[in-house]
Amino acid sequence: MDSEIIDRLSRLVVDNEKDLYCFFNDNSHFFSPYNGYFYLRYNEYKLLTSLFPNVFLDKKVLEIGAGFGFNAFLISLTATEILGIDIPVKYPSLVVGNETTSIEIANKINSILNFKNVRFQECWPVDITCCETGSMDLIFSEYVLEHIPNLEAALTEMYRVLKVGGQMLHVVPITQDATIQFMYSQIENAKKKKTLRKLLNNLVSPVIIPGCHSEFLSDFSDQIKLYSLENYIFKMQEIGFVIQDIKQTREHNRAILAMKL
Repeated sequence: MDSEIIDRLSRLVVDNEKDLYCFFNDNSHFFSPYNGYFYLRYNEYKLLTSLFPNVFLDKKVLEIGAGFGFNAFLISLTATEILGIDIPVKYPSLVVGNETTSIEIANKINSILNFKNVRFQECWPVDITCCETGSMDLIFSEYVLEHIPNLEAALTEMYRVLKVGGQMLHVVPITQDATIQFMYSQIENAKKKKTLRKLLNNLVSPVIIPGCHSEFLSDFSDQIKLYSLENYIFKMQEIGFVIQDIKQTREHNRAILAMKL
């Protein structure tokens, strides 16, 4: 990591979640290429803890897709323990700088912040070898399930590592997200036309198909199918989870709470 951000981290004093948010948000360019990344993540975290009170309280938590650890640090303020995992390869949208993986960044940050109840490990979600069977109270992910090609295998692993009575909370995009992507693509294409005639010509020309958000897909129609709510919850039920609640936190997503009986 950049020596400047290491110095700033070494001077950070965390008394509450707002301290963490303000620091990461003020220094966002060191961590994320996306504008507003921490504003979104922090406000969604606040909303989740309001909609699902005490969901992280006194729990042993596994976060799948921990990135560089922002959510894990927030969760650690109320959880007993949290393990954050992410893939052992470089994911460009989450790795700014020369580090190889996002977990490498998370571990460097925690070596400075020294959160005693937080640890990070590189691991594929379909093979969570770092967790013993029945060892976790809660599994959490945010916009991760849609990036897993073999979701059934990942859910089977989640079922294995959860205790009986344990829960999982996943925030996922739904079909409306793909619809919005499609609409924006058409609007941006139309805005490029300088005259009304060109705009009218565009209405009868082929539509613009946006790229897929899920890296393992190449057909946008498959992206729409993948985002369907039943694609997530039916697979969960088939593995053996009981769906307890489904709530909306943003315009185009759902938060799914499920339990292992």
